[in-house]
Amino acid sequence: GPSIPGGLKPATVKHKAKEEKPNRAQQRKKNHPPDANTSLSASHGGLVIEMKELLQVLKQTTDTDKLVNSCLRLTDLFSRHEELQLQLVSNHGLLPLIGLLNHDSSAVVNSALRLISRIIEEPAVHVSLCLLGIINAIADLTPHTTQLLTRLYIAHFLQRTAESPDTFQMFVACGGLTLLAELLAESFDDNGRDLVVIAIDSIGAIMRNLRRQGITPKNEYFQLFIRCDFVPHLTTALLHFCKEKKELIDAGNWTDSAEQSLFMVDSYIAECCMLLRKFALGDGEVRKAMCVPQVLDAMVQILGFVDVHSRDAMSLLLMLRSLSLESECLKPLGVVIQPVLHLALGLVRQGEFIKDVFTPVATLLSHLCRLSRSRQEIAARHGLLDLLSFVMAQDVALKEFVVPLLCDLASSAPVVRTILLDNDGLNIYLNLLTDSTLVSCSHEILAAVASCMENERPRSEPILLAPERVFMITTVIATAPDHVMLRILDSLHKILGSPNVNHAFGSWRGSDGLVGVLTSKL
Repeated sequence: GPSIPGGLKPATVKHKAKEEKPNRAQQRKKNHPPDANTSLSASHGGLVIEMKELLQVLKQTTDTDKLVNSCLRLTDLFSRHEELQLQLVSNHGLLPLIGLLNHDSSAVVNSALRLISRIIEEPAVHVSLCLLGIINAIADLTPHTTQLLTRLYIAHFLQRTAESPDTFQMFVACGGLTLLAELLAESFDDNGRDLVVIAIDSIGAIMRNLRRQGITPKNEYFQLFIRCDFVPHLTTALLHFCKEKKELIDAGNWTDSAEQSLFMVDSYIAECCMLLRKFALGDGEVRKAMCVPQVLDAMVQILGFVDVHSRDAMSLLLMLRSLSLESECLKPLGVVIQPVLHLALGLVRQGEFIKDVFTPVATLLSHLCRLSRSRQEIAARHGLLDLLSFVMAQDVALKEFVVPLLCDLASSAPVVRTILLDNDGLNIYLNLLTDSTLVSCSHEILAAVASCMENERPRSEPILLAPERVFMITTVIATAPDHVMLRILDSLHKILGSPNVNHAFGSWRGSDGLVGVLTSKL
């Protein structure tokens, strides 16, 4: 993770051990409660006096050099004697420190921020600072500073405040999400990448706090994130990480440093994908806010970078599937049809079936393409039929999504039907009629056959004249449930519109011929 100048380092989300057992500051709190001033003063008399003298400087002087020197000396003092930090609360040293953030001198501000970064390691001091309004002071400071050093100190404070279970709700209440969004929007150039990384770690920490505490519905937090334009910034950051990964791989420089960089980039790609997947679980308003051009245009590029075997690809596909559940998202989501098909067809060509990939792909395409001729055409031109045929052959459970979509193609635009018949689509339909797992869909499949016959008779008629096909369709009608007979009769009327086909069906006499079957059914 990015380092903070002055020897301090932000605690990123990777350091989960700190959440699982009491840290040293918490243990000190137990051993030296805030009201233990008398015993502490007795054992650290000289140090406490020194601290009080330095605090007096912060309270009484406006001299820049003296303020900077006092902050630096306090930082050094607390680094060597961490147990003294609680004395700041009892000696009213926090408000003067917060006040320094309004100072005109950037040197004073930075020295104060460095001291703050030191003392917030003590939970009681951290909470007291937040209660005294430091988050608002940081918010007031942020728009007026461009110095990277200052912004790194601010980012460190925001991260620690967002990740602490004791302070994250105050952080949100005081507009902290807006501050994180500003960090996330930083350019990857000019050293802004470290700020973006801190913002991503902070968002992940907030999500974990939500999961642990469950106080406020997550959807309300998602809406707060959306209002701050988090998702566009997060998607842009993900695209940058994907490009960075490709550059590292293409360079082929497999030093320890390069491998460490690649590992870090991979971890942030995974974190971004996971966050996007969680956001997509929000309500309709959250989902609609995610389907804006900035997000989806970046997503088209991102899908071209991810490895189809990776958890990242699966997270993104699940995210897109969740978005497709919102009807108002279907039209803008049309831009992902081509890259999603390209991703999945790579597995089709290798004959490799990965259920965790094809399940979200099949359901996503079903939602996007059903009842939309324009999206059906896009999908058909980019290999939809190959995908559907492969999935049907591999997974029975997915047929409930695949077969209705496949049947829709027969009544789609002429160009789609042409692609369908060029890929032996009519025989695919007829073979589906013999599938015992699809009896409930037989009327839909027969309707697709009828549509091909009605709209593409010269190409369809020779196939339907084959005796085995006549027998197959007659058998389907004979075994069809009564409640779908009206739909089946409508399809049969279209099929028999061809004199040649009509004659072929009529020439089959007896109780198992079409006439005998219809007589018994009606």
